[in-house]
Amino acid sequence: MSYLLFKRGNDLGTLKLLPEPAQLTVGKEAFILQDDMIISINAPSLKSAADYLVTILQRATGYKFVVTEEGRGHIQLCIDEKLPHKEGNYTLKVTSNQIHISSANYAGVIAAISTIRQMFPVEIEASTVVWDTVWSIPTVSIIDEPRFASPSLHWKH
Repeated sequence: MSYLLFKRGNDLGTLKLLPEPAQLTVGKEAFILQDDMIISINAPSLKSAADYLVTILQRATGYKFVVTEEGRGHIQLCIDEKLPHKEGNYTLKVTSNQIHISSANYAGVIAAISTIRQMFPVEIEASTVVWDTVWSIPTVSIIDEPRFASPSLHWKH
């Protein structure tokens, strides 16, 4: 289990990532989510992943997001054929001005979105807009892959 401490405003917050990533480096800054940010995708197959991310972020923040296949967004979802093709693997790089997710497959992009979801304040799970919240996550570099095969994939009757 990984517990990371980082500054969120003047409060010291705790970040818990489950499962613990294979490789994790935490920076000293934060990415702050803002209204009207752009989410870019490099493949049409990632449109539903981008829509899923918008749903997660928009509900509690009330912010609007633009999803595009053109240019480089504040949040980037990318299929990268050069990465290992293990189902569910991903790299996640968060800087103070950008979130970049790369994976060789859709499952890895979804796994990275799940990690990002854990990094935001718990209020991100609210069903209505939460006011007076700084929607920030720490700068990180993560490389992860599933360490166990899904039992449902190997089930024999």
